[in-house]
Amino acid sequence: MVGPAPEVHTIYPTGLPHRTTQDVIWENYCIPAGTTVIGNHWAISRDPDVYPDPNAFKPERWIDDQGHLRDDLTFFVYGFGRRVCPGQHVANRSVFINSLLILWAFELSLDPAKPQDDTELMNATIPCAIRFKMRVPEADLRRMMQNYPEGG
Repeated sequence: MVGPAPEVHTIYPTGLPHRTTQDVIWENYCIPAGTTVIGNHWAISRDPDVYPDPNAFKPERWIDDQGHLRDDLTFFVYGFGRRVCPGQHVANRSVFINSLLILWAFELSLDPAKPQDDTELMNATIPCAIRFKMRVPEADLRRMMQNYPEGG
């Protein structure tokens, strides 16, 4: 679930602008020095050659035939080239750990009275209502935390 989330909903659909410092020849085009270049993350994430049926949420596309996480898919949301985000590995691990903590602590379910609205993805909002139900009653959690031995 964590891997495909940026594929479906990129943080910056148009990416952050970059500027060329020298003339760049790409395929048969010359991009002059000083040109602002925008990597269109929304279009990249919907390339049907890389992501068949690109508008569908398919977490299984990130798993190979042996059940391992694929490493051949480019994780473009952190940029690319020399200007790629240096903290991308910390960010990915933080999202993974926090997602696991949420799944450990809560049962998540969609609210059937509020249908999913995929058009809201472009407005940076959650397109559905999610119900959070605590897996462990709050009183039990507080008791466990009070009885937890101090480190030392």
